[in-house]
Amino acid sequence: MSVALVTDILVVAAHPPELAGLKQLIGDPGGRVADIRIAIEAVGIGLPAAAVGTVTAIRAHAPACVVLVGTCGAYDNESSDLAIAQTVIAKRLHLASTAAAEGRGAFPGPMVIAVETDARLSRGLAGEAGRRVDVATTLAITTDDALASRVGDAFGCEVEHLEAFAVASACAREHVPMTAVLAVANRVGGRARDEWRRHHEAAGKAANDLVAEWLRGGAPGAPLKT
Repeated sequence: MSVALVTDILVVAAHPPELAGLKQLIGDPGGRVADIRIAIEAVGIGLPAAAVGTVTAIRAHAPACVVLVGTCGAYDNESSDLAIAQTVIAKRLHLASTAAAEGRGAFPGPMVIAVETDARLSRGLAGEAGRRVDVATTLAITTDDALASRVGDAFGCEVEHLEAFAVASACAREHVPMTAVLAVANRVGGRARDEWRRHHEAAGKAANDLVAEWLRGGAPGAPLKT
């Protein structure tokens, strides 16, 4: 696919509603903020769709970096004190298996199951006070409280997001630095779906607002082309 535009930052999300606030600021499918050229794409829900969608978007826009934005669930374990609508920046993205968490399955040795986000990009988005966390990507939403606790503890993660690892893997394959900005919409477990319905709009707005503020400030930490 030919590249028509010079793109500094490609902002992606699983589905269009999670980009609504940024579309108002930037335009659709993209535009400029503080003379930074930005493209926006919804890449798909779930691991397979998000991986393919991210590679397609990268090859279309040839960005200098990628920022994933969206909502997440917070694991309710002893190490987590995250509040609803609180934003976090991804530090390390894990492919998480419920079977592996329960000791009933195992990943093959050569398989990549964790990807680091770009440290400079992540620090730029986090600023002085931002929270950086490890993120688990599961094949399906974890809807059992006991299983949620096991998954969070087994992989050392504070939040769950269904597409983060897929987006990171696609970016690694294309040699494009990336990070993720997520906001908590629910606790992972039995109440997750109901809580997400109540809070996903506020959480999505919080994630979009953080990225918008970062862009207006010149996108510190981003490897800009323009």
